[in-house]
Amino acid sequence: MKNKLMISKLFAMLLLLLLVVAPLASALGNDNDRDFIDDDIDNCPYNSNINQANTDWKDLNNNNQLDVGEDALGDVCDDNMADPVITTGDQAVDEEVTLEFTALANNGGDAVFADTLFVAVEGALPTGMTTQDVTTNDDQKLKTKKFTWKPTKTQGGQNYQLTLVATDGPIQDGDAARVVKKTITIAVKDTIKDQPLPVNHQPVADFVYSPADPKAFTVVQFTETASDADGDELTYAWDFENDGSVDSTEANPSYQFTSIGNHQVRLTVTEKNTADHLTATVVKTISITEIELVNGLEITSLQCFENVIVGKEQVCGIKVKDLTTNKPAVGAEVTLLFDDTKSTIGKCKTDINGGCIVEYIAEKVGTFTVTSYATKVMPNGEALWDLSQNLKFTYNVLDHAYDIVNLGIFNSTQNMNLGVEDHEYYRGEGFFIKFQVVDKNDNNKLITDPDLVTKATLVSTPGGFVDLAEFQKLNDGFFYFNLDAIPLTHDYKGDSNVFTFAFNFKENKGGEAKVQLNILNNPPKIVGEIPDMAVEEQKTFTFDLTPYESDLEDSGDNLFWGVSGADESLFTASVVGKVLTIVPIKEGVDTITLTLRDLDGDIDKQDVVVTVVGGNATLPLAVAINADKTSGEVPLTVQFTSAVSNAVGDVTYIWNFGDGVDAGIAANQANPSHTFAKVGVYTVQLTIVDSAQNTATDSLVIEVKEKALPQDTIVVLSATPTEGKAPLIVIFSTEGTASTCEFTLDLDFGDGSNHASVDGSNNFVATHIYQNAGKYTATLTVNAGACGVFTKTVVITAFDADNYGQGKSVTSRGVVEWNRLQLLTGEEYSAGDVAAVLVDFHNDGDNEMQNARIAVTIPELGVRRSLGPVDINEGASFTEIIYLQLPFDATAGVYDILATVHGDNVGNHDEDVHRIKFRQITIN
Repeated sequence: MKNKLMISKLFAMLLLLLLVVAPLASALGNDNDRDFIDDDIDNCPYNSNINQANTDWKDLNNNNQLDVGEDALGDVCDDNMADPVITTGDQAVDEEVTLEFTALANNGGDAVFADTLFVAVEGALPTGMTTQDVTTNDDQKLKTKKFTWKPTKTQGGQNYQLTLVATDGPIQDGDAARVVKKTITIAVKDTIKDQPLPVNHQPVADFVYSPADPKAFTVVQFTETASDADGDELTYAWDFENDGSVDSTEANPSYQFTSIGNHQVRLTVTEKNTADHLTATVVKTISITEIELVNGLEITSLQCFENVIVGKEQVCGIKVKDLTTNKPAVGAEVTLLFDDTKSTIGKCKTDINGGCIVEYIAEKVGTFTVTSYATKVMPNGEALWDLSQNLKFTYNVLDHAYDIVNLGIFNSTQNMNLGVEDHEYYRGEGFFIKFQVVDKNDNNKLITDPDLVTKATLVSTPGGFVDLAEFQKLNDGFFYFNLDAIPLTHDYKGDSNVFTFAFNFKENKGGEAKVQLNILNNPPKIVGEIPDMAVEEQKTFTFDLTPYESDLEDSGDNLFWGVSGADESLFTASVVGKVLTIVPIKEGVDTITLTLRDLDGDIDKQDVVVTVVGGNATLPLAVAINADKTSGEVPLTVQFTSAVSNAVGDVTYIWNFGDGVDAGIAANQANPSHTFAKVGVYTVQLTIVDSAQNTATDSLVIEVKEKALPQDTIVVLSATPTEGKAPLIVIFSTEGTASTCEFTLDLDFGDGSNHASVDGSNNFVATHIYQNAGKYTATLTVNAGACGVFTKTVVITAFDADNYGQGKSVTSRGVVEWNRLQLLTGEEYSAGDVAAVLVDFHNDGDNEMQNARIAVTIPELGVRRSLGPVDINEGASFTEIIYLQLPFDATAGVYDILATVHGDNVGNHDEDVHRIKFRQITIN
């Protein structure tokens, strides 16, 4: 008991000593226990939590007592050290958009002890991604990674993974660091694929119109006010009578209502370029209560085909006159309608001749009557009209039983035989057509009945109708018609058609077909040379242009003169009617261009030099002569005119007509007439003398040709081929033979065989075989009764088969030798000009070139003129001027003129002649 008490006292003393010494050691800084405690605190994890419920210690740095042992403190630090935590999560970014993010981590919640923490990335980065180390606290114990990346389009729509690594440093040297990894995903969006599909909104249809209270036959202007929320482009379909027919596709059209009442106008708008093509429709009612117009038109003609075929075209031509001017109504709108139902068939607008056509399909068999009315809106808004519907036309629609086949159009019978078609003609030119008829209900059997009623009519867009004549009807199944000349009127121009018919009126059946052609206007011509002019300063000069104008279709007030190009610092130039007026200002020389234009707008030009001389200068005496014709058959009467300028006093005229005949009373006339009685080429000369004895001279060439003998009978005999190896097959034709008298034909082949003959004024085609080599003369005899007996021959040569063709092989290049392809009127032109092209070549081969066709074209402009066929003898030349009408809408540029020669090389049947030559033309 005494010992135990002693031990207790010793322990108490030691404890008291410890309590006394420990603070002193802390104050002196050399106590080992204090150093141990400080070291352990420093090595505890940053922000570690110490459980003070189990240990009673305080931070010695704050001079607080810490009553804990080393082992206990170490246990406390170890128990509170946590793994680091990576807080950065998954990322998302659009393609071609920059992504920036920082990889962050913490030390798992340790609150007291601070150690080093690093964040890194494991493995390769996605292409294009970069990183940058970032220090996030002052003592640089925590480092993070900043990531920057702009994915490309090729990386869009893919997921990329990054493995982030966080490392928490050790408590003491030798301790293991704590390492944590985390894989995050970066999703790259495909902006096209991932974005939601756009919504296409339906458009809204709407419109306004003016005037607000329109009257019948006045112009109503419609203006669309449609909209589309997406800004899509719209198309427009207007139905002004709400009858299901689209009347206009313009955005802002105009229209005339022709009757009183309520008219429903429908506008449908449609998206143009979207996949949906959404539409919207609006219908508005327009009330027409009055008619305000002037009865100033008269429909003077309504003509249709009397008989047409069901399912085929019917054409009606209408002519309208303007009663206010008593001239053709130009630009009038004509409406064609059925007389019984008043339903509209079609509309057309009149040309400069006041006419137009409506073409439509005859839909039902039966008898029908049509009528029409016309309106025209004047510039002042006033409307002219003819609503009388007085003229009517009744026609029959027959059943379809026949088909017209092999319909062709030709510029000559020769080309008809060769099968060479031509679809372009000038007014005044003639053409030929031929066709066959088959029975469509009898296996297309060829109709050979020459009595099948047929008809052919040329119909032109301006309203022209003219029937062709049947000039030949053969047993070969072809029907032949021709038109001697397209009428020289404005009823015929542009896209036209020749309609052909076959009728069987016993069965009320028939056939119908058409062939297209283009009719051209003959351009006006400035005849002769308008003389150069010298005018005195400050004196007005006038010149009559009437003697220099010419046109096949137009004359008088329908020909218009114009002038351009004057240097107005020297003089002014103007044309009123047919008179050119020049007002000089000062001395100088300039060139003016005089233009002659016809009703169709075609023109001819000529340059004239104008010289302005001083007021004190003496102008030279000048004279120019012209003639109404420069060639013709004997006897040829020519009317001459003269234009004198700068004469002093009276003028004496001295004419020499060049034919050795005394001019007589015409010798001293300004504008004499003279008759040339003999064939020849004459140079007509006029010399004038004024009162001051000044003289001037001009001349002109007149060609007088042989007079064609009057002939009541024309005999034609052609043969193809005219030579070849025996046995030689030759096709003879008498097509074109005609007479005012009844005639018979007899063809002697010349080889002793039986003749071919036909009665009844019919031509024929005959085939004959020449069995043996030799030269034969085939003779056609035409017995035309009271008109006489006529003959025509052709020589046929059949060669020995063994010798045929020897020494006669000539190539195309060797046959055609070009001399010139020349633009006679210069190299440069304006749109609408006429270019004169000289074609000059000769046959340099060993034989005759037969059936040669010469064509001059400007392919890019669609211009073409042709000549032939002609036969060109060995060594003979071919020279001709071909006139090309340049289109008025031709675009400026350089174009190729192509001249071709094609023909039969008689000496070499294995190679036809075909030569081409080029030249360029410039259109300014």
